[in-house]
Amino acid sequence: MQGLKRFPSDGFRAKTKAFVTDLKGLKNPAPGNIVSPPADVVKLVDTLS
Repeated sequence: MQGLKRFPSDGFRAKTKAFVTDLKGLKNPAPGNIVSPPADVVKLVDTLS
């Protein structure tokens, strides 16, 4: 239990949670997410090729 005190636990947990949420967002992007304009990218690639 004492090893856990090395981390500022609340801040560390919050950061970890946010990081995991970001990773999940990359895998399953929300419609408004910046990471997910695949349709636009596909259109652009089609236009260029």
